[in-house]
Amino acid sequence: MAKLQEDTLPKAEGPDRVFYETGVLLNADDFQAEQDYHRGRLARALAYVIGSGTVAGLKVAHEEAVPPDTDGDGAGREERLKVAPGLAIDPLGRMIEVPRHLCIRLERWYQAQTNQDLREGWHDTDIAWVGAPAGVVVDLVLKFVSCERGKTPNFAKGPFAALDAVTTARLRDGYEAALIIRKEANPPLPVIPWSGLVGLSGDEERSEKFRELVYDAWKTGTSPTTSVFIARIVIEATAPDGDDAPPRTNDNHVTINNKIRPFVISANALAQWLGVDLTLGEDGTG
Repeated sequence: MAKLQEDTLPKAEGPDRVFYETGVLLNADDFQAEQDYHRGRLARALAYVIGSGTVAGLKVAHEEAVPPDTDGDGAGREERLKVAPGLAIDPLGRMIEVPRHLCIRLERWYQAQTNQDLREGWHDTDIAWVGAPAGVVVDLVLKFVSCERGKTPNFAKGPFAALDAVTTARLRDGYEAALIIRKEANPPLPVIPWSGLVGLSGDEERSEKFRELVYDAWKTGTSPTTSVFIARIVIEATAPDGDDAPPRTNDNHVTINNKIRPFVISANALAQWLGVDLTLGEDGTG
């Protein structure tokens, strides 16, 4: 796995651009500030104009274990959660791209947790969401990370005279996936900024509510969370007994809710949803 670099964007101070003038000496901090400015402006636009959530793909599925010698190559397969490739935008406006299928070995993950954590994460029916079965409730989230790529020669830093010093050549925008056990009595769901418009009838009522939501949309400082919620999962299990972990059901059943995540909708998709046909007619006219 590539070494991770701390992303400088969340700590960048203000939308300051580098000022260029002939004869000015530039160093690494100046070029970093230049990157932070352009990345920060793009992220700000995406976060406020488009929003945070799933843009495309990233559907989560559960695949049961396959015993050896039954899947054609003799290797078998462990039980896993499988996340389809896709794209999301985190609360800071950074794009998180998963270019290929992401797999999490679920049984290994379950066995690696402490009994106490699993007991605290066990909830009865209808707690994870209305209609949810009983079991250990976990949220699958994605987080933006920067990964070092390659090496390039540079001058040695500090009191050294090395002639073969190297440093990172590139940074690649990457991601981390995590399963978070929800121990709250009623695990909350992500807040959808425009959910207050649902159920309003009159145009004036909707317009007034919309203005209120816009006025309240500005956030000071950085977001308290930088992860993107992807799915809520119930690892079905019976109630814990004593200090033991909740025993999973005999069929190791897992229920996944992909529908309660926040989605980012494009203008074309919204137009089609509202019945506005933007396609061209047979004669090439709209």
